[in-house]
Amino acid sequence: MRETKITPRQKRRELLFLLFAFIAANILNLVGILQYGTSAAELLTQLPVVLLVTLFLYVVVFIVRMIWWLFAGIYRAFNKF
Repeated sequence: MRETKITPRQKRRELLFLLFAFIAANILNLVGILQYGTSAAELLTQLPVVLLVTLFLYVVVFIVRMIWWLFAGIYRAFNKF
């Protein structure tokens, strides 16, 4: 069986995607807090929900990236001919 290696560059890139998803989820939470005029304590009390939204955003971006990778591979394969 072939071993795969994950390079430090790939790890950093995935961590950046996860960080951006976390920042986006926190921004969405902050917008909701400001829109409904609730207390700032909601930033901490809603952290589990923010983490779930973070994972959801990360998975959505991952799926979009995989679709992009698939179509790019197909495009490259057809341009060889």
